Amino acid sequence: MVIDYINNELDYINDELDYIDSELNYINSESNYIDSESDDIDSEPKSQSSPSKKSTNKCSWVALSKLLDLKRSDGLIKEKHVYQHLRLKWKKL
Repeated sequence: MVIDYINNELDYINDELDYIDSELNYINSESNYIDSESDDIDSEPKSQSSPSKKSTNKCSWVALSKLLDLKRSDGLIKEKHVYQHLRLKWKKL
């Protein structure tokens, strides 16, 4: 009886670990995609000879918002919107 209970708990824990592993794999693949998108953004010609860190950071947030398919009614997506979206999704995990 106790052994059956322990086996059931172990099965449940293994299922949870499998789920977490699949989520981590998904996050890793998304991270790789974001890296490739940011490389594409970095390779586009710039009007400035040396972009500021703020400009590059903004491009990364824009790429991430495109990846997450974020849309707003006013069409303006800011860093805080992407951050808020990720924070809320992370809470659900």
